[in-house]
Amino acid sequence: MPLTFVLESATVQRWLSLGIHFHVIEALALVMTVYFLIQRSYKLQSKKRKSSSGQQQLQQRHTRGRGDAQTLSEQEKAALIASWRPAPLADAPRKAEMDLLEANRSAVLQLSSAAMPRCDVDNHKNVLNLAATNFANVLGDVRVEDACVRTMQQFGLGSCGPRGFYGTTTEHMRCEEVFAKWTGAPECISYSFGSSVPSSVIPAFCKRDDLVVCEEGCNFSIQNGVTLSRSIVKYFKAGDYDELEQIIQHVVARDKPRARMTQRRFVVVEAINSTYGTIARLDKLVEFRNKYKFRIMLDESYSLGALGASGRGLVEHFGLQRADVDITMADAGNALCSVGGFCCGEPTVVRHQRLSGAGYCFSAAQPPFLATACVEAIHILEQEGKARTDKLRRNVQVFRKALCGEFFTAGAVKISDAWKVDGDVLSPLIFIRPAEETSCENAAALAQQQRRLLNIRDALLPRGVMVAVPHQAELYNGSLSIPGLRIAISAGHEAEDLEFAAAEVRAVLSLHESER
Repeated sequence: MPLTFVLESATVQRWLSLGIHFHVIEALALVMTVYFLIQRSYKLQSKKRKSSSGQQQLQQRHTRGRGDAQTLSEQEKAALIASWRPAPLADAPRKAEMDLLEANRSAVLQLSSAAMPRCDVDNHKNVLNLAATNFANVLGDVRVEDACVRTMQQFGLGSCGPRGFYGTTTEHMRCEEVFAKWTGAPECISYSFGSSVPSSVIPAFCKRDDLVVCEEGCNFSIQNGVTLSRSIVKYFKAGDYDELEQIIQHVVARDKPRARMTQRRFVVVEAINSTYGTIARLDKLVEFRNKYKFRIMLDESYSLGALGASGRGLVEHFGLQRADVDITMADAGNALCSVGGFCCGEPTVVRHQRLSGAGYCFSAAQPPFLATACVEAIHILEQEGKARTDKLRRNVQVFRKALCGEFFTAGAVKISDAWKVDGDVLSPLIFIRPAEETSCENAAALAQQQRRLLNIRDALLPRGVMVAVPHQAELYNGSLSIPGLRIAISAGHEAEDLEFAAAEVRAVLSLHESER
């Protein structure tokens, strides 16, 4: 009677009427649940049992050969603990590596004024600044400073948390909207620090077994991002697009016809290479993208404010559309003279990073006044970008002509038997290196070159010129980057100052030609 009542109840009748497919799926789900419940890859062990077994192992280790019944006293235990020394986590660095580290530590200069085209550094006053990447000469603009003060009065100094947790303000949202509109991108996401952009964006989209083809000499943040992605990585020589096409063709040739593509493929380049000063051939990259079906990640950190008719970067320089580049990254610390970074692209690209971009999710948000600084700098470039980039290009030509003589239009050129100049003729980043090639694996020789270049930098300061010597960083293959003097041209420099600086650089280089 009770069973009959249960079977005839409305709930049971409704369950029975759901159909055979529902009951089959329900049975399979129940079987899988039971299966996973009875599977144990480990056995639980109480803390008491763990601690007691650890004490037994300690006693057995130190009573071996002294009798099984012997027990350590408290004093003996304390002495053993005090005498224990952990094994080193890594091998001791070689002397050459220590020399290089010491050279990098001694490379720091202390500014006692803003990093304007002329500044005060250490004990030297009114020095011509060829070290700061203030390409568009926005740094120190009163309009930017006034806007930042107003934002600080409204929002304070900090943002009090990550973007997804009390860190987002109206200034962040306005900054993203203004940057996207300025660059011609559908949508934009901002990060609190420029170096965190490539190291967050690349792992967010590139996963294990995906393919990343990367340009040699890319900045350290890109190298970190590629390493964190755990993808398959291939490198091509900076500016060698024949080698790039060969790499892509070799990969595509192994694809099975009509097979479903499961591997995501990316080419990662800098618009202006931060090691060699070469300008990426975006027209070639877009041609390869459409032909071989891969995605482009472009770092425009050094090209915004420097390339293009109005300073909008490499895309404008080649007359292309922002949609031709899948993912665009940029550091706000160069042309925009702020702190932070951006990534722009299609809405799906941006929204994915709001949950998967490590620097966005887990870092404190950019202080609101720095977002305001970016907005105001963009407004200045919208109004004055053409005039500033035109002057910057003229300044680059003036300096290269004074430094390289009649060969200033040749890009990379030897200026003497001991020195050569790297960089594209339009690049505001110019590198001077020893003409003698040195292996990236020879740490001792590279450390010696680094010290030699630091001596040249220090010799230029009393002459009224400041240049930069980038720190040596370990590259993707464990080798070291090639050292060099880095010269950054600004729209704020005057032609006569650049001619003077080029003459002083040539004079100091000639004094150090005999050093090896």
